[in-house]
Amino acid sequence: MRRFLLLQPKPQAVDDAKTSLSNHAKRTYKTVSLPTPEHPALVSAEFLRVAGEAGIAPFPLCLGSEDEDTAFRRVPTAQPEMTVVALYSPEQGEVVFHQVFGYNFGLVSSVLNFNRVSCFVSWVT
Repeated sequence: MRRFLLLQPKPQAVDDAKTSLSNHAKRTYKTVSLPTPEHPALVSAEFLRVAGEAGIAPFPLCLGSEDEDTAFRRVPTAQPEMTVVALYSPEQGEVVFHQVFGYNFGLVSSVLNFNRVSCFVSWVT
């Protein structure tokens, strides 16, 4: 899989699963399920209802979302041999191969598999 640098405020290494046809080799049967925009309002309403029933004075709620830094690189994969990328080494004058820890940024399956982490954390907490 070819790797390139996406220049943005924080540069991001992207593994090009499109040109290597890696994404075409993966068949997905699931989609990512994300909270809807009304989810924070529903949670807030439930919080107020439960607090009211318990006689607790409501306090301001702060809502937000966090982007986990280098998220795909923090979760190990069961098949590390499938995370290999190709880089051109100017020093060696040839393409060298590198095994990436975690999920490749650019694979369709990375998004689906990483979403399983948040689902698991929500389930156990």
